[in-house]
Amino acid sequence: MKKVLLGVLIIIVIGLVSAPFISGLIVENTLYNQLDHLNARYADHPFAPKIVITRYDRGFSSSEIEWTMVLPDLQGVEGISPLVFVEKVKHGYLGASSTTSLDRNGWYHDFVSKELDGKDPLTISTEYQLLSGGTVTMSVEPFELVDSQDTHLSIKPAKLVVKCDRNIDNIETDGIFEGFIVADVVEVKNISLHSNMQQTSSLFMAGTSSYGIEQIAVNGPEPVIVSDLKGRSAIGFDETTRNMSVKSEVSVAQITTGEDKIADLRLDMGVNHLDAAAFENFYRVYVEVLSDAMANLATVQGNPEQAKAMMQQQMAFAGMRLAGEFEKLLKKDLQITIDKLHVTLPQGEIDGNFALGLKKDLSMVDFIALGQQPQMIVDQFAFASNLSLPDGLIANQNPLLVPVIPGMQGGFFEQSGDKLVHKAEIKDRKLLLNGKELVLSRQ
Repeated sequence: MKKVLLGVLIIIVIGLVSAPFISGLIVENTLYNQLDHLNARYADHPFAPKIVITRYDRGFSSSEIEWTMVLPDLQGVEGISPLVFVEKVKHGYLGASSTTSLDRNGWYHDFVSKELDGKDPLTISTEYQLLSGGTVTMSVEPFELVDSQDTHLSIKPAKLVVKCDRNIDNIETDGIFEGFIVADVVEVKNISLHSNMQQTSSLFMAGTSSYGIEQIAVNGPEPVIVSDLKGRSAIGFDETTRNMSVKSEVSVAQITTGEDKIADLRLDMGVNHLDAAAFENFYRVYVEVLSDAMANLATVQGNPEQAKAMMQQQMAFAGMRLAGEFEKLLKKDLQITIDKLHVTLPQGEIDGNFALGLKKDLSMVDFIALGQQPQMIVDQFAFASNLSLPDGLIANQNPLLVPVIPGMQGGFFEQSGDKLVHKAEIKDRKLLLNGKELVLSRQ
């Protein structure tokens, strides 16, 4: 019995002693696999960074890793150097922890030495959990820069935390930046952000993200203060229909400019039933065209006239290529909405909403036909819009209240008490403007 216990004790001791070495092996294998996975996922993205491990020195209880990140297409035009990260890893029992430095980059080393008196404000630390994923924390200590004109830039503390699973398919991000001051002219206070995203394809991540800025202040003869700016977006993906939906919300509590004040500004927008495959293809063609343009521009660096002529040629070519791909996005049920528009002004409140959808697939030929027969829009589109404005907000508002094109039985707006109101919709194959049919005809 004593021999059995002794054997078990020896095995436990050996396991504890060798655990850091085994963790180091697992971390190395995991990192190489994750890197291969990421580079394969974004292989067709010319502007995605290409990351390689250029050196991996693994020891018993610690390792040193050198990472190199290259932006191939931008490097050809701008001469951007590869970015080098040196990561020092300490092996643990169930994972590892590390710190990462940018000191191997000459430009960064010189910046810290000359501009910050050798004090590096950036700290990057990583926790690798062998079973669940990893967490990267980037922190910036406050620092100040002064240029040759004695202009001061003060950077306040910042922190960004990124968590991901082992396959980097689920990424959660939290950040806080206390703000910055530029020459006592511009001050931004307390920026925060959060996102929780899941990879759905090589292009798309579904989930939610949000940001907030406590205050933006611009000093001067007419000071401007923006208070409590918030934004939120949500991207959804339907596995059955292979459609995407995107919703974006922006709000501002108050904007003051001298004596004037705008309050409670809200704007909610959305895109629904967007064909994901068509959008992916549109994006791929777009980046391909842009990549070709960047490569061609790189051949005429230093010659502004040739660069301008080539850019014009490339833009014309890009327009033709992208038009065909854009057509594939115009599928039945595609919808663009402004779900809410609200602003409180000294003169009163502005409120509105808008929705435009497709009843059937739309082609470029259909657009040409609409130019010849505009009344066809009632068969092609679903449409509704509402808007109310304070009476007197627009100095010369009479043109809004009377017919201005043939077929109108009234103005774009009607007077309703102290409001100007607008309502338009397609209903029963008729385009109605403020309840009266608007008959469209070719001009």
